Amino acid sequence: MLKKTNLFHVLSGATILVALLIYSPSCSDSKSRIDLSGHEVELEINRSEKDIFQLRSKADYYAQYKSDSTFMSVYTNGIMESVTGGFRVSGNDRIEALLKFVSNRDMKHLFHAVDSTFQNFEDYELALNDAFSHINYYFGDSAIPAIYTFISPFYYNTVSFEGNLGIGLDMYLGPEFGPYSTPSLNFPQYKIEKFRKSSLVPDAIKSWLMTRFPKSENDRRLLSEMIYEGKILYAMYL
Repeated sequence: MLKKTNLFHVLSGATILVALLIYSPSCSDSKSRIDLSGHEVELEINRSEKDIFQLRSKADYYAQYKSDSTFMSVYTNGIMESVTGGFRVSGNDRIEALLKFVSNRDMKHLFHAVDSTFQNFEDYELALNDAFSHINYYFGDSAIPAIYTFISPFYYNTVSFEGNLGIGLDMYLGPEFGPYSTPSLNFPQYKIEKFRKSSLVPDAIKSWLMTRFPKSENDRRLLSEMIYEGKILYAMYL
């Protein structure tokens, strides 16, 4: 099931209390002091936008679907359907719509912008592996997701689905990227300022924590919202 980043849950009060008790200003660089032995993870990271924008025919689609049915189904039936009503079709018509999308001139330009910006993804892989190693250390019962990168366009920063995490790379091209400021997108400037490469890993971790610990839908008080967001931010700091 496709879930956007606004899925919430309150973190365990006991977990946060323990974290608060062991924290002190003298240990501000807490991550460097943690022995992650036995908790290191190596994420499966899939550059799915590269595979999708190489599709040229239905045969290509079925071949890619056979090798990765989970994400291809989510991308075609979930992400793209959210982006445009034109994908609210079925069967071969849906595949044709996807092929038209990846062959569109503007979408090709967007793909090339993403591909050139994130040509070397090694630093992000290292940062994500380190972050999820810490998640594994603090929340050992948390399943570690596979990572899928994609292009929406300009619709999703992150998505979670079936225990996996998707990252929309077209949302991290830098505030100077011209299309962000077009009237049709209507992004406020404060959001555009956050569309930086440096936001990619924090957004991914926040999304995963909010999916792993969704907020109670029965408590909509402002104070509860503030406490919940504070717990998520503190968990990110750990």
